Amino acid sequence: MDALEPLYTRVDLARYFGIETDTLDAWVRSGYFPPADIKHGHRYSRWTAARVREGVAIMVKQSTPPPAKRTRKRTQARPRSRKT
Repeated sequence: MDALEPLYTRVDLARYFGIETDTLDAWVRSGYFPPADIKHGHRYSRWTAARVREGVAIMVKQSTPPPAKRTRKRTQARPRSRKT
């Protein structure tokens, strides 16, 4: 691993692929995407550019990805009513 090679987070990869981070985690568990190169605990995971390219190659070979996790619907807070 080159010292100046960029490292990508779960959020970076999820944004790039247009998925949720939970979906990326599911892809890693199922073998559809390679595990992180650097992992410290469950919150700190980093992928090198070479590992991301490897993951894209795996994804191209397997045409059908595992099902994506459903996104949570974000609800808007209702305005508070004023009592007069």
